[in-house]
Amino acid sequence: ISKELGFGVEYWALERHLCNSLTLKKN
Repeated sequence: ISKELGFGVEYWALERHLCNSLTLKKN
């Protein structure tokens, strides 16, 4: 469970970073 949770957090952080980058590029 610990590994899965850690992976989920890393994936969420990566998705959020990509979304922020795309938003900055659009604006």
